[in-house]
Amino acid sequence: GEILAVMGPSGCGKTTLLGLVSGLLKPQKGKVDCSFEKIAYVFQEPRLFPWLTVQENLLAVTDKKDEQCLQKIVECLALVGLDDAADKYPHELSGGMKIRASLARALVFGGDIFLFDEPFAALDEELRHTLSHKLRNYLKENGVSAILVTHNTEDAKNDTKPRQEKRNGIVREATPAKAPAPAENPVVKESASPAKKKKMILEEREAIIEKRIMKFKG
Repeated sequence: GEILAVMGPSGCGKTTLLGLVSGLLKPQKGKVDCSFEKIAYVFQEPRLFPWLTVQENLLAVTDKKDEQCLQKIVECLALVGLDDAADKYPHELSGGMKIRASLARALVFGGDIFLFDEPFAALDEELRHTLSHKLRNYLKENGVSAILVTHNTEDAKNDTKPRQEKRNGIVREATPAKAPAPAENPVVKESASPAKKKKMILEEREAIIEKRIMKFKG
């Protein structure tokens, strides 16, 4: 049930690494030992069938079409926020909605391990954070492992395992970057209330603007 984040510059082979783990690619040397029997892969591109609706795209990866299967589809669409788009076709969806549909499809397909290739890249910051949190909880509750390829440090910070960094073809544990210390504002004191802080900041800005206007007039 652990999530491993893999980071690195573009072109260093992160997607190739997922391809090797999934078995879609074969190594030129050595071998890849994978004990997982069923692998769910979320590609960078949504890869939805254009002639099928969102719900039908999810149905396409299931073996059974019974009530339990339909209920799981409803739950997965709700998890990614597409419960009202089940009957839409891919051309009716935005880029972010297509990505979420492909995520829901992977969840419906299920697996012993999930491979995510930058699944949140096309999402805005708020949706990215919400969906990332929901997805992590889902994987944890179901005891499923995952490998997450990302360029976003926030995605990697939220994972339960140390980040792995790929550079020059070498995978190694990434050194956590220290967050920069917040800039101190001598005008705003810690003891001030949020409303007072806001007022003091606005007054400070108004004073700066007034000085600039006086300088311009002079």
